[in-house]
Amino acid sequence: MPKRMEKSLVRKLISLAAVVYPLLIATGSLSRPPRVLSASLFSDKIAHALAYFVLTLVWFFLLDGVRFRESKQTQNLTRVAVFAFLYGTLLEALQWKLTSYRTADHWDLLANGVGIGLALLLLSLTRKIWGSLKMKF
Repeated sequence: MPKRMEKSLVRKLISLAAVVYPLLIATGSLSRPPRVLSASLFSDKIAHALAYFVLTLVWFFLLDGVRFRESKQTQNLTRVAVFAFLYGTLLEALQWKLTSYRTADHWDLLANGVGIGLALLLLSLTRKIWGSLKMKF
């Protein structure tokens, strides 16, 4: 596959993930949980942290394209973190207002924040590696 087409395909896949993944999070957050599901409080918070960890990575790669432009890195990381946290807050508010079978939980917001923070830490620690790959799409 030619390099240009490969870059375009990667960009399209990340764009698709950046739209579909938040919809999956919203569906999971707002739909009625299955009766069989008896997740512990701990596993629920791990799921929140993991979901927002991945969301932060996907949105960052969409916004920055793995270029890690030094001049915009902090700005892009900040934007992604704020939007991911606001998205989680919106979903918690919708759970509180729209559903009778879900409840808003400030611990969920904290778990979301932990996932976002871990993604930011990973991106910050690996920026030199990503930058040296010179992947632009």
